[in-house]
Amino acid sequence: MAQNIKDKLLKNYQKRKLWYGNNSFLECAEVFEIETARAGVKEGDDILEIGFGEGLFFDWARESGSNIIGVEINRDLYSLAKERGHTVYLGDTQEVLYDLDKKFDGIFLFDVLEHLTLEEISSLFDFFQTILGKKGKILARVPNGGSPFGRLLQNSDATHVTALTGAKIQDIAQLSGLEVKGIYNGARTKKSGVHKNWILKWIAYKVRDVIQLAIGYLYYGENIPLDPNLTIVVGHIPGKQ
Repeated sequence: MAQNIKDKLLKNYQKRKLWYGNNSFLECAEVFEIETARAGVKEGDDILEIGFGEGLFFDWARESGSNIIGVEINRDLYSLAKERGHTVYLGDTQEVLYDLDKKFDGIFLFDVLEHLTLEEISSLFDFFQTILGKKGKILARVPNGGSPFGRLLQNSDATHVTALTGAKIQDIAQLSGLEVKGIYNGARTKKSGVHKNWILKWIAYKVRDVIQLAIGYLYYGENIPLDPNLTIVVGHIPGKQ
């Protein structure tokens, strides 16, 4: 019964999320600029996106001069990306890329890992360790499992399986010879997003920072990201690649 429910939810995912055409490419571009800079990706790099969804990052990366390929399990989303001329694969990441003789400078997973079990995430990281370039980085954005403000994102989607934090990703990554290089609040935009007024947005960010510092140091003795989304950058452990 549970598996049947999961299959139904996944089949209806595109419709529920109001995919392609409902998110603005220009609005998302600012997020992509921030996140790719965190991963150290530059023009001409070879990058891979897992679970590319509506393909906005694909469009942005191609226009920015990156060489990008992707994997998606949703046939409709795969077809949309294929129609727009992208190099994409349909199916399980490890299966469809197993024979691909290529190393990537960046591997991106926007809102993907929370849909997987710990075992599936660990298996995926084992595979990433073999296809990630020596100086390459993995960037994952997930609902912030260590923040009360991330709970709404995590619990508003019935297909979400695992709540994640930077520390939890670090534990999993180390099993694969990888390590967390950076933990950040999800990209904070100036020009785009729900709130368009930059002055009000700037004030909101400053208030968030004060709350974050107060909670972090009062309870944990350190500054802990508390925004709803969390961005985690992972790379090779020196000497283990």
